[in-house]
Amino acid sequence: MTIAWARGRTPVRGTILHLAAVLVVGAALPLVLAAGILDAQAQEAPALRIDDQVPAIRFDGVIAGDPESGVEAPLQSEARVWEQYVGRTLPAVLMPLGDADRAVGVMDKGQLTNVTSNFGLLSNFHYFAPAMHWPLSASDVEQYCFGLGLLVATEDNVIESFTSQAGAEGDWSPVDGALGMYHSGIDTVADGTPLMATSDRPLSWPLANGERYWPGPFRIDPSTGLEVEGEFSADRDLFCVYNDADNALGPLGFEVRQLAYSYGRSYAEDFLFFDFTIIRTEGTALEDLYIGYFADFRVDFDFLDYLGGFDTTIDGDTLPDFFYYWDVGGTPDPPWTSVGVIGLGVLATPEDRGITDFHYFDHSSPHTTDEAIWPIFSSDTTDPDIDPSQYFHGGNVRFDDLSLLPDIFPGGRAIDFFLSTGPCTLAVGDTVRSAIVVVAGQDTADLFANLAMAQQMFENAYQGPGPPPSPDLHAVAGDGSVTLYWDSSPEMSRDQQSGEYDFEGYKLYRSGDRGTSWGDPVTDAEGNLIGYVPIAQFDLVDGIFGVDPVVNQWLGDETGLRHTFIDSDVINGVEYWYSVTSYDQGDPETSLQSFESSRGRSEQELNTVAVVPGARASNYIEGAASDPELFGGECDSWFDVEVIDPEALTGHKYEVTFIDTGTVVLLDTLGL
Repeated sequence: MTIAWARGRTPVRGTILHLAAVLVVGAALPLVLAAGILDAQAQEAPALRIDDQVPAIRFDGVIAGDPESGVEAPLQSEARVWEQYVGRTLPAVLMPLGDADRAVGVMDKGQLTNVTSNFGLLSNFHYFAPAMHWPLSASDVEQYCFGLGLLVATEDNVIESFTSQAGAEGDWSPVDGALGMYHSGIDTVADGTPLMATSDRPLSWPLANGERYWPGPFRIDPSTGLEVEGEFSADRDLFCVYNDADNALGPLGFEVRQLAYSYGRSYAEDFLFFDFTIIRTEGTALEDLYIGYFADFRVDFDFLDYLGGFDTTIDGDTLPDFFYYWDVGGTPDPPWTSVGVIGLGVLATPEDRGITDFHYFDHSSPHTTDEAIWPIFSSDTTDPDIDPSQYFHGGNVRFDDLSLLPDIFPGGRAIDFFLSTGPCTLAVGDTVRSAIVVVAGQDTADLFANLAMAQQMFENAYQGPGPPPSPDLHAVAGDGSVTLYWDSSPEMSRDQQSGEYDFEGYKLYRSGDRGTSWGDPVTDAEGNLIGYVPIAQFDLVDGIFGVDPVVNQWLGDETGLRHTFIDSDVINGVEYWYSVTSYDQGDPETSLQSFESSRGRSEQELNTVAVVPGARASNYIEGAASDPELFGGECDSWFDVEVIDPEALTGHKYEVTFIDTGTVVLLDTLGL
């Protein structure tokens, strides 16, 4: 059955049984079983919906426009930004970006969280928070990354952004017109910095012909190699495009199309992917080109770390392609309260050549000019701009020997490294690919298990079993109560792996500390936090209930589905956050657990709201709905009209129709 709303609402799928339903005014929900017209009047003007009318761009916070416009980016106080981050308002930018085309991407669906950029800087705690923060329960100071960036290099012209300081521009910059072409500029972090195109935040998408569109590629079907329109690989995909047009030594004609992936699923919550398509757009053919990365990770702040390597491939060599850091003492140095292990893995390289060059060095060694970076990146021990003893270790001049670290740095050191692939030749129109993964774990066993899963997902086009998408959640504050309602879109989603409809139910959570925790904790046998107890759970009446036989989680009590909930256990004047998630059935026959979508990390996420209950004004008259008026055809069914969100009423007449398609999709035995 197709439900059509008047006033241009998009049709949505619905379900029927027992010829009864509830119409929720103010939300496009799958609820109608009779044709009719009703009047819905509100006594106060509805609040402006942000997707109806929004400013073109905000120049507060850290955004600045064209220098010729006279608009300057105000310097941002790190104390202010830190307060924003700790307060969970949204991840924060610690330095002024200075360009209205610049944007950031928030990767916070899982335990490993990070802010990345559309100008070649993948992570850096001097710029962004979080910066490879892990796990979620760790204190806010426990940020593991102080520099991770993409480099493309020729002799004495290295394109990078990790060495730029406050007020200085890097070599990578967003393409001209990125604002409006690749991100909207409307969806921002708390200080006004735009978000790059974010799959689960359509407001971040650019606009064309009055419609928002995803500017990047959709997920790839591993069986066909083709894109699947409208579907994404991860719980959050991020997309941006940048180039080297602002290269201080002159552009070489490179454009980078960057994808990043973050997951909230239990098996993929400890790693983050970055995938780069590097295109030569102009100039003459370049030979002796090297493409790779700079990495600067820290395990606590004592600067006493070691670096290990691991070969994940079966390609005839034993050179590592995964590099990981651990604290020498294995104990946290205050203010850290815990330490883990973190590493960088290379998944794809230009021409599938693998890593050809790798060099580690003391963080204090000179490595921030093009003249110094090039000989390290290309393994030139004869270059007079560097002291080769600081950057080349062992008998293989192109690949440093990690076993020498204890002798070179007794007791550990703050260690950085470059890795690269080259030399390559790229002519105009040539395209190469590179991909990396950042992985965290409690120890090396946990780290390598996470790495193995990351490799499997990479080989499956960054996909694994996943949950249905989360619904959009709305809240209405009342006197001593909060009314919540959400849409039913997850119920018609297919599992990306099986192609089956496997939606099972919803879980609703409440937080009294702005998303730091979400109710009573759920722990595993070792006392590790694995989740929270929801305040409400609604599932299909389909014979799937009780404990998931694969993993210890509750699948529901056969309650039937609901799309509204009234929380009366609240105190007026206190802010509460709510988040609704979707979960699937799992598959015990294949030992596949039930998967649940992510709880929100910000009230700006579609499945998360912040609300403060309180008494209405004394002269407030709540909106109401008239009885429906039948306007066409015979109908012996009935439905009730319940005004859930009076503020959403516009005073118009609402027309409700249904169309007999000849088929009925049965989702539960209550028809709600």
